[in-house]
This record gives sequence, structure tokens and C-alpha cells, in this order.
Amino acid sequence: MDGVEDLFVPGLLDLDALATLTERSLLLVNAKAGPGGSGVKELAAVGVRRIWGALDYDALDSLVVGRG
Repeated sequence: MDGVEDLFVPGLLDLDALATLTERSLLLVNAKAGPGGSGVKELAAVGVRRIWGALDYDALDSLVVGRG
């Protein structure tokens, strides 16, 4: 698995499942925000490291974990 750092789960909308996945995964978990799913703040709160589909990119930049 050289070079693999991320796990993208665009269809996983359940916050409890995402929280479990982020706790147990050795990879950074990426998820999709938007209609029918959770918002950026909710996804970040359960440990999602990269969030796709958010329309407010300024807010997204301020919430992305590990940026520096």
C-alpha cells in the first residue's frame, strides 16, 4: 500500500459510521458534504480529514485538519 494515504467514501452519510471509520482507519478519511448529507462542521467533528462538495471554500479551508 505504498503511497496510499486517503480513503474516499463519497456515499457514506451516516455520522456514527464515519466516526467509527475515522477512529479505526489508518488512512485519512475523505467524505462528501452537501444535500442529503452532513455539513462541513459535522464531518470535521467526527474526524473526516478532507471534505468534498462543500460550497463555502473559505469555511472549508478553516476547518481542514492538518493544514499548515
